[in-house]
Amino acid sequence: MRLPPEVPASSSAGHAENMTPDRIREFLHDTRKVFGDVFSVNASGQKLTYVFDADILHHIWVANSENYTRRPSVNGAAAMFPGLFMDLTPGFRRKRRLLEPIACPATIDSMHRHFVSSTIRAINPTKDVWQIASETGQVRCCHSDMRNLGFELAVETFLGIELSNTERENAKQACSHLVKFGYGATFESDGHGGSMSQEERVLRDIVLRTVAEKRASPGQDFVSLMLRFREPLAGDRLDTAELVNEIFSALWASAETIGNVLGFMWQFLAENPSVISRACEEVDRVLGGRVPAVEDVQALPYCMQVAQETLRRRPTAWIAGKLPMEDDVVSGFLFRRDEPIWTSIYEVHHHERYWADASKFDPDRFLPESSGKRHRFCYLPFGGGTRKCIAERLVPMQMQLVLATLLQKFDLRLADPQDPGLEFHTVISVKRKFPNVKLWLRAESPNRNSSLQKERSCAPSIATLTS
Repeated sequence: MRLPPEVPASSSAGHAENMTPDRIREFLHDTRKVFGDVFSVNASGQKLTYVFDADILHHIWVANSENYTRRPSVNGAAAMFPGLFMDLTPGFRRKRRLLEPIACPATIDSMHRHFVSSTIRAINPTKDVWQIASETGQVRCCHSDMRNLGFELAVETFLGIELSNTERENAKQACSHLVKFGYGATFESDGHGGSMSQEERVLRDIVLRTVAEKRASPGQDFVSLMLRFREPLAGDRLDTAELVNEIFSALWASAETIGNVLGFMWQFLAENPSVISRACEEVDRVLGGRVPAVEDVQALPYCMQVAQETLRRRPTAWIAGKLPMEDDVVSGFLFRRDEPIWTSIYEVHHHERYWADASKFDPDRFLPESSGKRHRFCYLPFGGGTRKCIAERLVPMQMQLVLATLLQKFDLRLADPQDPGLEFHTVISVKRKFPNVKLWLRAESPNRNSSLQKERSCAPSIATLTS
Protein backbone atom coordinates (compact mmCIF):
# COMPACT_ATOMS: atom_id res chain seq x y z
CA MET A 1 0.00 0.00 0.00
CA ARG A 2 1.39 3.37 -1.01
CA LEU A 3 0.27 6.91 -1.62
CA PRO A 4 0.12 8.10 -5.25
CA PRO A 5 3.42 9.72 -6.30
CA GLU A 6 3.30 13.48 -5.87
CA VAL A 7 4.33 15.72 -8.75
CA PRO A 8 6.98 18.24 -7.62
CA ALA A 9 5.72 21.78 -7.12
CA SER A 10 7.92 23.08 -9.93
CA SER A 11 6.24 20.69 -12.38
CA SER A 12 2.65 21.35 -11.26
CA ALA A 13 2.85 25.13 -10.92
CA GLY A 14 1.29 25.66 -14.32
CA HIS A 15 -1.66 23.52 -13.30
CA ALA A 16 -2.54 25.78 -10.40
CA GLU A 17 -1.86 29.09 -12.09
CA ASN A 18 -3.58 28.56 -15.41
CA MET A 19 -6.74 26.51 -14.99
CA THR A 20 -7.84 26.49 -18.61
CA PRO A 21 -9.10 23.15 -19.97
CA ASP A 22 -6.49 23.04 -22.74
CA ARG A 23 -3.62 23.81 -20.35
CA ILE A 24 -4.75 21.17 -17.84
CA ARG A 25 -5.23 18.61 -20.62
CA GLU A 26 -1.66 19.14 -21.85
CA PHE A 27 -0.28 19.09 -18.31
CA LEU A 28 -2.04 15.82 -17.47
CA HIS A 29 -0.83 14.13 -20.64
CA ASP A 30 2.80 15.15 -20.08
CA THR A 31 2.69 14.27 -16.37
CA ARG A 32 1.13 10.84 -16.95
CA LYS A 33 3.96 9.99 -19.31
CA VAL A 34 6.45 10.62 -16.50
CA PHE A 35 4.63 9.54 -13.31
CA GLY A 36 2.26 6.84 -14.58
CA ASP A 37 -1.49 6.36 -14.41
CA VAL A 38 -1.94 7.49 -10.79
CA PHE A 39 -0.35 10.63 -9.33
CA SER A 40 -1.19 13.64 -7.19
CA VAL A 41 -0.56 17.37 -7.56
CA ASN A 42 -0.83 20.34 -5.26
CA ALA A 43 -3.20 22.90 -6.75
CA SER A 44 -3.39 26.14 -4.76
CA GLY A 45 -2.82 24.28 -1.50
CA GLN A 46 -5.22 21.42 -2.25
CA LYS A 47 -4.09 17.88 -3.01
CA LEU A 48 -5.67 16.46 -6.17
CA THR A 49 -5.19 12.85 -7.28
CA TYR A 50 -5.49 11.91 -10.95
CA VAL A 51 -6.31 8.39 -12.17
CA PHE A 52 -6.10 7.05 -15.75
CA ASP A 53 -6.21 3.30 -15.11
CA ALA A 54 -9.43 1.63 -16.33
CA ASP A 55 -9.49 -1.00 -13.55
CA ILE A 56 -9.18 1.65 -10.83
CA LEU A 57 -11.83 3.81 -12.49
CA HIS A 58 -14.20 0.84 -12.54
CA HIS A 59 -13.58 0.29 -8.84
CA ILE A 60 -14.27 3.95 -7.99
CA TRP A 61 -17.28 4.45 -10.25
CA VAL A 62 -18.92 1.01 -9.97
CA ALA A 63 -17.46 -1.65 -7.67
CA ASN A 64 -17.12 0.62 -4.61
CA SER A 65 -19.24 3.56 -5.77
CA GLU A 66 -20.98 3.82 -2.39
CA ASN A 67 -17.71 5.17 -0.95
CA TYR A 68 -17.38 7.93 -3.54
CA THR A 69 -19.52 11.00 -4.03
CA ARG A 70 -19.40 13.47 -6.87
CA ARG A 71 -16.76 16.16 -6.40
CA PRO A 72 -18.05 19.76 -6.73
CA SER A 73 -16.37 21.45 -9.69
CA VAL A 74 -13.86 24.19 -9.14
CA ASN A 75 -16.10 26.87 -10.63
CA GLY A 76 -19.17 26.10 -8.54
CA ALA A 77 -21.07 24.64 -11.45
CA ALA A 78 -23.23 22.57 -9.11
CA ALA A 79 -24.86 25.73 -7.80
CA MET A 80 -25.42 27.07 -11.30
CA PHE A 81 -27.04 23.94 -12.76
CA PRO A 82 -29.83 22.71 -10.48
CA GLY A 83 -30.78 19.60 -12.47
CA LEU A 84 -29.63 16.01 -12.19
CA PHE A 85 -26.49 16.66 -14.23
CA MET A 86 -24.82 18.70 -11.46
CA ASP A 87 -26.86 17.62 -8.45
CA LEU A 88 -24.65 17.01 -5.40
CA THR A 89 -27.43 16.74 -2.82
CA PRO A 90 -28.64 13.59 -1.04
CA GLY A 91 -31.72 13.78 -3.29
CA PHE A 92 -29.67 12.83 -6.35
CA ARG A 93 -30.37 9.12 -6.07
CA ARG A 94 -34.11 9.71 -5.78
CA LYS A 95 -34.16 11.89 -8.91
CA ARG A 96 -31.92 9.45 -10.75
CA ARG A 97 -34.29 6.62 -9.83
CA LEU A 98 -37.28 8.59 -11.13
CA LEU A 99 -35.58 9.63 -14.38
CA GLU A 100 -33.64 6.48 -15.24
CA PRO A 101 -36.62 4.59 -16.74
CA ILE A 102 -36.94 7.36 -19.32
CA ALA A 103 -33.58 6.49 -20.90
CA CYS A 104 -33.39 2.76 -20.23
CA PRO A 105 -32.82 0.60 -23.34
CA ALA A 106 -36.42 -0.65 -23.44
CA THR A 107 -37.84 2.88 -23.37
CA ILE A 108 -35.42 4.21 -25.96
CA ASP A 109 -36.11 1.26 -28.25
CA SER A 110 -39.87 1.75 -27.94
CA MET A 111 -39.47 5.41 -28.92
CA HIS A 112 -37.05 4.96 -31.81
CA ARG A 113 -39.63 6.03 -34.36
CA HIS A 114 -40.30 9.30 -32.51
CA PHE A 115 -36.59 10.01 -32.00
CA VAL A 116 -35.81 9.44 -35.67
CA SER A 117 -38.67 11.61 -36.93
CA SER A 118 -37.94 14.41 -34.44
CA THR A 119 -34.24 14.34 -35.37
CA ILE A 120 -35.06 14.63 -39.08
CA ARG A 121 -37.37 17.60 -38.37
CA ALA A 122 -34.61 19.28 -36.38
CA ILE A 123 -32.14 18.87 -39.25
CA ASN A 124 -34.36 20.67 -41.79
CA PRO A 125 -33.41 24.27 -40.80
CA THR A 126 -29.73 23.38 -41.17
CA LYS A 127 -30.42 21.87 -44.59
CA ASP A 128 -32.08 25.13 -45.63
CA VAL A 129 -29.13 27.22 -44.44
CA TRP A 130 -26.61 24.94 -46.17
CA GLN A 131 -28.68 24.98 -49.36
CA ILE A 132 -28.40 28.79 -49.55
CA ALA A 133 -24.69 28.69 -48.66
CA SER A 134 -23.96 26.13 -51.36
CA GLU A 135 -25.84 28.15 -53.99
CA THR A 136 -24.20 31.48 -53.10
CA GLY A 137 -20.65 30.34 -52.29
CA GLN A 138 -21.05 31.44 -48.68
CA VAL A 139 -18.41 30.35 -46.17
CA ARG A 140 -19.92 28.88 -43.01
CA CYS A 141 -18.69 28.21 -39.50
CA CYS A 142 -19.75 24.58 -39.28
CA HIS A 143 -19.54 24.59 -35.50
CA SER A 144 -21.98 27.51 -35.20
CA ASP A 145 -24.38 25.69 -37.47
CA MET A 146 -24.06 22.54 -35.41
CA ARG A 147 -24.70 24.38 -32.16
CA ASN A 148 -27.89 25.74 -33.70
CA LEU A 149 -28.75 22.21 -34.76
CA GLY A 150 -28.09 20.99 -31.22
CA PHE A 151 -30.69 23.47 -29.99
CA GLU A 152 -33.20 22.29 -32.59
CA LEU A 153 -32.60 18.69 -31.56
CA ALA A 154 -33.25 19.60 -27.93
CA VAL A 155 -36.52 21.38 -28.73
CA GLU A 156 -37.81 18.53 -30.88
CA THR A 157 -36.67 15.70 -28.62
CA PHE A 158 -37.19 17.10 -25.14
CA LEU A 159 -40.05 19.56 -25.61
CA GLY A 160 -41.85 18.43 -28.74
CA ILE A 161 -43.68 21.75 -29.22
CA GLU A 162 -43.91 24.46 -31.85
CA LEU A 163 -42.09 27.72 -31.08
CA SER A 164 -42.62 31.11 -32.64
CA ASN A 165 -39.61 32.73 -34.30
CA THR A 166 -39.27 35.16 -31.37
CA GLU A 167 -39.47 32.37 -28.80
CA ARG A 168 -36.94 30.33 -30.73
CA GLU A 169 -34.38 33.14 -30.96
CA ASN A 170 -34.78 34.13 -27.31
CA ALA A 171 -34.47 30.51 -26.24
CA LYS A 172 -31.29 30.11 -28.31
CA GLN A 173 -29.80 33.20 -26.68
CA ALA A 174 -30.75 31.86 -23.26
CA CYS A 175 -29.06 28.51 -23.97
CA SER A 176 -25.97 30.34 -25.18
CA HIS A 177 -25.95 32.35 -21.94
CA LEU A 178 -26.28 29.16 -19.89
CA VAL A 179 -23.32 27.60 -21.71
CA LYS A 180 -21.10 30.57 -20.82
CA PHE A 181 -22.29 31.48 -17.34
CA GLY A 182 -24.51 28.74 -15.99
CA TYR A 183 -28.10 28.84 -14.82
CA GLY A 184 -28.08 31.07 -11.76
CA ALA A 185 -31.71 30.71 -10.74
CA THR A 186 -34.01 27.88 -9.78
CA PHE A 187 -37.68 27.60 -10.63
CA GLU A 188 -38.77 28.85 -7.23
CA SER A 189 -36.98 32.21 -7.44
CA ASP A 190 -34.40 34.27 -9.26
CA GLY A 191 -32.02 33.20 -6.48
CA HIS A 192 -28.28 33.00 -5.95
CA GLY A 193 -28.08 36.78 -5.70
CA GLY A 194 -28.88 37.48 -9.34
CA SER A 195 -31.81 37.96 -11.64
CA MET A 196 -32.76 36.01 -14.72
CA SER A 197 -32.17 37.61 -18.09
CA GLN A 198 -35.10 38.37 -20.34
CA GLU A 199 -34.12 35.44 -22.60
CA GLU A 200 -33.96 33.07 -19.61
CA ARG A 201 -37.42 34.17 -18.54
CA VAL A 202 -38.68 33.41 -22.03
CA LEU A 203 -37.07 29.97 -21.84
CA ARG A 204 -38.58 29.35 -18.42
CA ASP A 205 -42.02 30.35 -19.71
CA ILE A 206 -41.59 28.01 -22.67
CA VAL A 207 -40.74 25.14 -20.33
CA LEU A 208 -43.72 25.90 -18.08
CA ARG A 209 -46.04 26.05 -21.09
CA THR A 210 -44.63 22.75 -22.32
CA VAL A 211 -45.27 21.06 -18.98
CA ALA A 212 -48.87 22.34 -18.95
CA GLU A 213 -49.50 21.23 -22.54
CA LYS A 214 -48.02 17.78 -22.00
CA ARG A 215 -50.02 17.24 -18.85
CA ALA A 216 -53.17 17.94 -20.86
CA SER A 217 -52.10 16.04 -23.97
CA PRO A 218 -49.05 13.76 -23.53
CA GLY A 219 -46.82 12.99 -26.51
CA GLN A 220 -43.73 10.84 -27.16
CA ASP A 221 -41.22 13.50 -26.06
CA PHE A 222 -39.09 13.45 -22.91
CA VAL A 223 -41.29 15.91 -21.02
CA SER A 224 -44.27 13.60 -21.48
CA LEU A 225 -42.17 10.68 -20.26
CA MET A 226 -41.05 12.61 -17.18
CA LEU A 227 -44.67 13.34 -16.36
CA ARG A 228 -45.71 9.74 -16.94
CA PHE A 229 -43.25 7.83 -14.79
CA ARG A 230 -43.85 7.20 -11.10
CA GLU A 231 -41.86 5.13 -8.64
CA PRO A 232 -43.58 1.71 -8.66
CA LEU A 233 -43.96 1.25 -4.87
CA ALA A 234 -44.28 4.71 -3.34
CA GLY A 235 -45.82 6.41 -6.36
CA ASP A 236 -43.24 9.19 -6.08
CA ARG A 237 -42.74 11.55 -9.03
CA LEU A 238 -40.92 14.80 -9.83
CA ASP A 239 -42.77 17.93 -8.77
CA THR A 240 -43.12 20.89 -11.12
CA ALA A 241 -40.05 22.73 -9.80
CA GLU A 242 -37.86 19.63 -10.14
CA LEU A 243 -39.22 18.93 -13.60
CA VAL A 244 -38.55 22.47 -14.84
CA ASN A 245 -34.98 22.36 -13.53
CA GLU A 246 -34.36 19.00 -15.23
CA ILE A 247 -35.62 20.39 -18.55
CA PHE A 248 -33.40 23.46 -18.18
CA SER A 249 -30.42 21.17 -17.60
CA ALA A 250 -31.34 19.01 -20.59
CA LEU A 251 -31.60 22.01 -22.91
CA TRP A 252 -28.27 23.40 -21.69
CA ALA A 253 -26.56 20.01 -22.03
CA SER A 254 -27.79 19.68 -25.61
CA ALA A 255 -26.54 23.13 -26.60
CA GLU A 256 -23.18 22.44 -24.98
CA THR A 257 -22.51 18.82 -25.90
CA ILE A 258 -24.45 17.73 -28.98
CA GLY A 259 -23.55 20.89 -30.88
CA ASN A 260 -19.88 20.50 -29.95
CA VAL A 261 -19.54 16.87 -30.98
CA LEU A 262 -21.40 17.47 -34.24
CA GLY A 263 -18.98 20.29 -35.05
CA PHE A 264 -16.02 18.02 -34.28
CA MET A 265 -17.53 15.22 -36.38
CA TRP A 266 -17.58 17.33 -39.54
CA GLN A 267 -14.07 18.59 -38.90
CA PHE A 268 -12.71 15.07 -38.47
CA LEU A 269 -14.45 14.01 -41.66
CA ALA A 270 -12.96 16.95 -43.55
CA GLU A 271 -9.53 15.80 -42.43
CA ASN A 272 -10.12 12.14 -43.40
CA PRO A 273 -11.49 11.74 -46.94
CA SER A 274 -11.23 7.94 -46.88
CA VAL A 275 -13.60 7.85 -43.92
CA ILE A 276 -16.14 10.06 -45.59
CA SER A 277 -15.97 7.97 -48.77
CA ARG A 278 -16.94 4.84 -46.82
CA ALA A 279 -19.73 6.70 -45.04
CA CYS A 280 -21.05 7.97 -48.37
CA GLU A 281 -21.00 4.48 -49.85
CA GLU A 282 -23.04 3.17 -46.93
CA VAL A 283 -25.54 6.03 -47.03
CA ASP A 284 -25.92 5.64 -50.81
CA ARG A 285 -26.46 1.91 -50.60
CA VAL A 286 -28.89 1.95 -47.68
CA LEU A 287 -30.93 5.11 -48.24
CA GLY A 288 -30.79 5.70 -51.98
CA GLY A 289 -31.65 9.37 -51.51
CA ARG A 290 -34.64 8.99 -49.21
CA VAL A 291 -35.03 10.36 -45.68
CA PRO A 292 -33.71 7.96 -43.01
CA ALA A 293 -36.38 5.96 -41.18
CA VAL A 294 -36.25 4.02 -37.95
CA GLU A 295 -35.60 0.81 -39.89
CA ASP A 296 -32.37 2.32 -41.26
CA VAL A 297 -30.66 2.92 -37.90
CA GLN A 298 -29.31 -0.62 -37.64
CA ALA A 299 -28.43 -0.64 -41.34
CA LEU A 300 -25.97 2.29 -41.03
CA PRO A 301 -23.27 0.79 -38.77
CA TYR A 302 -20.36 2.73 -40.25
CA CYS A 303 -22.13 6.05 -39.67
CA MET A 304 -22.60 4.97 -36.06
CA GLN A 305 -18.89 4.08 -35.83
CA VAL A 306 -18.06 7.60 -37.07
CA ALA A 307 -20.19 9.00 -34.25
CA GLN A 308 -18.53 6.73 -31.67
CA GLU A 309 -15.02 7.60 -32.83
CA THR A 310 -15.88 11.31 -32.71
CA LEU A 311 -16.99 10.85 -29.10
CA ARG A 312 -13.69 9.11 -28.36
CA ARG A 313 -11.58 11.88 -29.85
CA ARG A 314 -13.70 14.65 -28.33
CA PRO A 315 -15.81 13.32 -25.42
CA THR A 316 -18.80 15.38 -24.36
CA ALA A 317 -17.24 16.01 -20.94
CA TRP A 318 -13.46 15.99 -20.73
CA ILE A 319 -12.95 15.62 -16.96
CA ALA A 320 -14.81 14.08 -14.02
CA GLY A 321 -14.19 13.90 -10.28
CA LYS A 322 -15.08 11.87 -7.19
CA LEU A 323 -14.52 12.35 -3.46
CA PRO A 324 -13.76 9.36 -1.16
CA MET A 325 -15.90 9.37 1.96
CA GLU A 326 -13.53 6.88 3.66
CA ASP A 327 -9.96 5.74 3.00
CA ASP A 328 -9.77 3.16 0.23
CA VAL A 329 -6.99 0.96 -1.16
CA VAL A 330 -7.14 0.20 -4.89
CA SER A 331 -4.45 -1.64 -6.87
CA GLY A 332 -2.00 -0.91 -4.06
CA PHE A 333 -2.73 2.83 -3.92
CA LEU A 334 -4.17 4.50 -0.82
CA PHE A 335 -6.83 7.09 -1.58
CA ARG A 336 -7.46 9.18 1.51
CA ARG A 337 -10.80 10.41 2.71
CA ASP A 338 -11.85 13.86 1.45
CA GLU A 339 -8.97 14.12 -1.05
CA PRO A 340 -10.49 14.63 -4.54
CA ILE A 341 -9.85 12.08 -7.28
CA TRP A 342 -10.10 13.25 -10.87
CA THR A 343 -9.77 11.63 -14.26
CA SER A 344 -9.41 13.22 -17.67
CA ILE A 345 -11.78 11.29 -19.92
CA TYR A 346 -10.00 12.89 -22.86
CA GLU A 347 -6.68 11.44 -21.68
CA VAL A 348 -8.17 7.97 -21.07
CA HIS A 349 -9.58 8.08 -24.61
CA HIS A 350 -6.06 8.75 -25.93
CA HIS A 351 -4.19 6.32 -23.66
CA GLU A 352 -1.75 4.22 -25.68
CA ARG A 353 -2.46 1.15 -23.52
CA TYR A 354 -6.05 1.05 -24.71
CA TRP A 355 -5.91 2.77 -28.10
CA ALA A 356 -3.31 2.07 -30.79
CA ASP A 357 -2.34 5.18 -32.75
CA ALA A 358 -4.77 7.14 -30.54
CA SER A 359 -4.50 10.43 -32.42
CA LYS A 360 -5.74 8.82 -35.64
CA PHE A 361 -9.44 9.12 -36.50
CA ASP A 362 -10.37 5.50 -37.15
CA PRO A 363 -14.05 4.42 -36.92
CA ASP A 364 -13.01 0.77 -37.36
CA ARG A 365 -12.03 0.81 -33.68
CA PHE A 366 -15.74 0.33 -33.06
CA LEU A 367 -16.29 -2.76 -35.15
CA PRO A 368 -18.00 -5.32 -32.89
CA GLU A 369 -14.94 -7.57 -32.85
CA SER A 370 -12.73 -4.66 -31.77
CA SER A 371 -15.06 -3.18 -29.15
CA GLY A 372 -15.51 -6.53 -27.44
CA LYS A 373 -11.80 -6.81 -26.66
CA ARG A 374 -11.45 -3.47 -24.84
CA HIS A 375 -11.85 -2.68 -21.17
CA ARG A 376 -15.26 -1.06 -20.85
CA PHE A 377 -13.85 1.76 -18.72
CA CYS A 378 -11.41 2.98 -21.35
CA TYR A 379 -14.34 4.49 -23.34
CA LEU A 380 -16.36 6.90 -21.21
CA PRO A 381 -17.95 9.59 -23.43
CA PHE A 382 -20.99 9.66 -21.14
CA GLY A 383 -19.26 8.83 -17.88
CA GLY A 384 -19.89 5.64 -15.94
CA GLY A 385 -21.59 4.13 -12.93
CA THR A 386 -24.53 5.86 -11.26
CA ARG A 387 -23.56 9.19 -12.89
CA LYS A 388 -23.63 7.85 -16.43
CA CYS A 389 -25.48 10.24 -18.71
CA ILE A 390 -29.03 9.08 -19.42
CA ALA A 391 -28.69 10.28 -23.04
CA GLU A 392 -25.92 7.79 -23.91
CA ARG A 393 -28.14 5.88 -26.36
CA LEU A 394 -29.80 8.93 -27.88
CA VAL A 395 -26.85 11.19 -28.77
CA PRO A 396 -24.89 8.70 -30.96
CA MET A 397 -28.08 7.90 -32.87
CA GLN A 398 -28.73 11.60 -33.47
CA MET A 399 -25.16 12.03 -34.71
CA GLN A 400 -25.62 9.05 -37.02
CA LEU A 401 -28.83 10.51 -38.49
CA VAL A 402 -27.35 14.00 -38.93
CA LEU A 403 -24.42 12.51 -40.80
CA ALA A 404 -26.54 10.28 -43.04
CA THR A 405 -29.05 13.04 -43.85
CA LEU A 406 -26.64 15.83 -44.72
CA LEU A 407 -24.20 13.61 -46.63
CA GLN A 408 -26.90 12.87 -49.16
CA LYS A 409 -26.98 16.44 -50.41
CA PHE A 410 -23.86 18.38 -49.46
CA ASP A 411 -20.13 18.34 -49.94
CA LEU A 412 -17.91 20.54 -47.80
CA ARG A 413 -14.25 21.19 -47.25
CA LEU A 414 -12.08 23.56 -45.27
CA ALA A 415 -12.44 27.05 -46.72
CA ASP A 416 -8.80 27.77 -45.86
CA PRO A 417 -6.64 25.09 -44.18
CA GLN A 418 -4.48 27.88 -42.71
CA ASP A 419 -7.44 29.68 -41.10
CA PRO A 420 -7.80 28.71 -37.41
CA GLY A 421 -11.45 29.79 -37.45
CA LEU A 422 -13.48 30.77 -34.41
CA GLU A 423 -12.68 29.82 -30.83
CA PHE A 424 -15.58 28.55 -28.73
CA HIS A 425 -15.42 28.75 -24.94
CA THR A 426 -17.31 25.90 -23.33
CA VAL A 427 -18.17 24.87 -19.81
CA ILE A 428 -17.44 21.13 -19.78
CA SER A 429 -15.87 20.42 -23.17
CA VAL A 430 -12.33 21.17 -24.30
CA LYS A 431 -12.46 24.48 -26.17
CA ARG A 432 -11.18 24.53 -29.70
CA LYS A 433 -10.81 26.76 -32.74
CA PHE A 434 -13.15 25.53 -35.46
CA PRO A 435 -12.23 26.28 -39.06
CA ASN A 436 -14.70 27.70 -41.55
CA VAL A 437 -16.03 25.50 -44.34
CA LYS A 438 -17.28 26.03 -47.85
CA LEU A 439 -20.33 24.11 -49.06
CA TRP A 440 -21.38 22.72 -52.40
CA LEU A 441 -24.41 20.83 -53.62
CA ARG A 442 -23.23 17.33 -54.28
CA ALA A 443 -23.84 17.46 -58.01
CA GLU A 444 -21.87 20.72 -58.36
CA SER A 445 -18.94 19.97 -56.07
CA PRO A 446 -15.46 20.50 -57.57
CA ASN A 447 -14.11 17.94 -55.08
CA ARG A 448 -15.78 14.92 -56.62
CA ASN A 449 -13.66 12.97 -59.04
CA SER A 450 -15.06 12.40 -62.50
CA SER A 451 -15.31 8.64 -62.28
CA LEU A 452 -17.34 8.82 -59.09
CA GLN A 453 -19.57 11.47 -60.64
CA LYS A 454 -20.19 9.27 -63.68
CA GLU A 455 -20.84 6.20 -61.53
CA ARG A 456 -23.44 8.00 -59.42
CA SER A 457 -24.88 10.35 -62.02
CA CYS A 458 -28.27 8.67 -61.88
CA ALA A 459 -28.25 8.19 -58.11
CA PRO A 460 -29.48 10.62 -55.44
CA SER A 461 -26.92 13.13 -54.28
CA ILE A 462 -24.18 11.83 -52.03
CA ALA A 463 -20.87 13.69 -51.86
CA THR A 464 -17.36 13.05 -50.74
CA LEU A 465 -15.88 15.33 -48.12
CA THR A 466 -12.26 16.32 -48.51
CA SER A 467 -9.92 18.74 -46.86
